[in-house]
Amino acid sequence: MKIPYSIQFDNISVSHMNETCIGNNSFKTHSHSFYEFLFFPNAPSVFVVENERIAINYNSGFLIRPAQLHYISSIESPTFDGYMIRFSPEVISQNLKNKLVGINAYFTSHSDTFLSILEKLDFYVGKFSGEDLHDLCISTLTELLHELLVILDQSQAELSNKKMVDILDYINSNISDKITLDSLCKQFYQSKTWLYHAFMENVGMPPIKYIESKRLALANELILTGNKPTKIYSTCGYSDYSAFYRAYIAYYGHPPTTVKPKKSAKRSKKASTKKQVEQ
Repeated sequence: MKIPYSIQFDNISVSHMNETCIGNNSFKTHSHSFYEFLFFPNAPSVFVVENERIAINYNSGFLIRPAQLHYISSIESPTFDGYMIRFSPEVISQNLKNKLVGINAYFTSHSDTFLSILEKLDFYVGKFSGEDLHDLCISTLTELLHELLVILDQSQAELSNKKMVDILDYINSNISDKITLDSLCKQFYQSKTWLYHAFMENVGMPPIKYIESKRLALANELILTGNKPTKIYSTCGYSDYSAFYRAYIAYYGHPPTTVKPKKSAKRSKKASTKKQVEQ
């Protein structure tokens, strides 16, 4: 591990820490009025932010918002190593301020990019001082925050994709039930706005239109296999036949009663054989 250091400016401070920081209560329960970025290259332990307990693995990074209580619960690594950057919002651009507004405490692990950026900070501290070092600390922080936002966007996209898979599976498994926008929001703890945008991005249509298209596709398949329209509407999630009838015409452009069932392959083969014999 490199020699620890702590550099203080009016609006930003940077530290490379070792196990002595644990001994001097640096990570007992506390909060503060500024942002804090923490990174632990090799400190397996437990970090607590408000009521959330997070296992710290190698190359773990945290962004702590002002006024959030946090502390390290336990340290398992014999050689604690960590970086801490504390900063006032005034040192970052308005663009970054706007993006950080929507972020609560943020956590990521196994980020080699964070480590490579912070190792540059070690170099800067050893070579520069005064205003030059101050400027380099801010540029390093800016680079770290942009990298954090990239990782956050990726993780949110992955989470959104997984959530959409769960939602679509749920709809297809419960297509006969009464599924509404409100019931989906309640089932998956999402807002109507989130659902709308997630459906438009992933399936190209609003959630209610998607549900109806799946219901009508099921209805059409049932009719083609020989079921009467008047008998299958409830199976497809419609409370009455008239609502189903109108929806079917609006979607397919013709009444369900005009659809002719498919002939089975076995039946078609027999008919073909009979025709050949007659000839």
